[in-house]
Amino acid sequence: LTPTPWMFELLEGWLRSPSKSPYSDHEYLQPRKTYAENTGGAYYAVRHAVLKHLYSRREQAGAIVFFEVYPGWVPLGVWRFREIVRKALEKKAVKCTTLDEALETISPSLLIPAAKYLARSSLVKMLKHQRKLEQL
Repeated sequence: LTPTPWMFELLEGWLRSPSKSPYSDHEYLQPRKTYAENTGGAYYAVRHAVLKHLYSRREQAGAIVFFEVYPGWVPLGVWRFREIVRKALEKKAVKCTTLDEALETISPSLLIPAAKYLARSSLVKMLKHQRKLEQL
């Protein structure tokens, strides 16, 4: 989660064909006006789990979700994405002070190199280049 107004991105890496992935869909403050073609129904299932979590805590935040699909994955429906994310959000959060620190923290747990995800991420690029008032 990011300390920002609502924004959301799903980065989905398939280990069966890592050369083609990761796939990415995102939205900024307003909901999407078109279907999330790259990640499909998983986008909406994961987004729903994140929004439900934020609503239960009465918080606003952005979210960048890294999701890796292993070769043995059995496609049982998008509900599975939602439940995996819901369980992940129930765990104790690791707090990082910067975006770079957060990315360094998750990097070792990714099987697809983080650089591949970051090359596809719209929100990470935006957050890295966005200036804050105290920087003016």
